[in-house]
Amino acid sequence: MTGEIVITLPQDQIAIARRAVADGRAASVSAYIAQAMARRAADEELAATLAKAHAGTRVPTRVDRDWARHALGLDGEC
Repeated sequence: MTGEIVITLPQDQIAIARRAVADGRAASVSAYIAQAMARRAADEELAATLAKAHAGTRVPTRVDRDWARHALGLDGEC
């Protein structure tokens, strides 16, 4: 299902969309904008997923970093 809206864009963004159509990278200006919006939605979804994955994690302490350096042999002691 599609709908129609009117939007106002800066002239340089209009030129970018029209160039994409002229170059065959988009079927129409509407398709170009729809693709851009879909990408933005995917980026926002990814950001939300990453935020959930990192929720509750803490910043590594000096002890954590020292342990990691030792475990990786980066402290000259291994």
